[in-house]
Amino acid sequence: MRGMGARVPVLAAWLVAASAGALADKDGPEEQGPPKKLKVIPQDIDRVELKKIMQGFSNALGVKCAYCHNPRDFASDEKKKKLVAREFVKMTVELEKTYFAYEGAPSMKYNCWVCHRGHDEPQLRPK
Repeated sequence: MRGMGARVPVLAAWLVAASAGALADKDGPEEQGPPKKLKVIPQDIDRVELKKIMQGFSNALGVKCAYCHNPRDFASDEKKKKLVAREFVKMTVELEKTYFAYEGAPSMKYNCWVCHRGHDEPQLRPK
C-alpha cells in the first residue's frame, strides 16, 4: 500500500467536494491552535478549511456536530459514528483513486452526499 503522501491530493479533492456549498454551523467548537487527532484529514489543515469540511459532512448527512463528536471534546474518539465516518472517508477516497483517477475521467466526485442526500442513513432505495 502506498504512503499517505500519494493519497493527499485525492483526499484534498474529495474534501473540497464534500465541503461545497457548506453553511455556517453554530454548534461547532471555537478552539484555537492546530486541530487534534486528525487521522484521515491532512494534519496540516487550518481550522477554517477543517470547519468547511466538517460543515460539508454535516450538510450531506443532515446532522449537527454532536452526531459524531463529543461536544465537550471534539478530538475524542468515543462515539462510534465518528469511527464509522473515518472508514467511509477512506472508502470514498479509494473509490475516487481507483475508478476516477485517470485522464478523461468523469467529473463526478464521490462524497457523503452521493448516498446520504441530507440524511443520516444512506438513501439508496427509491421511494
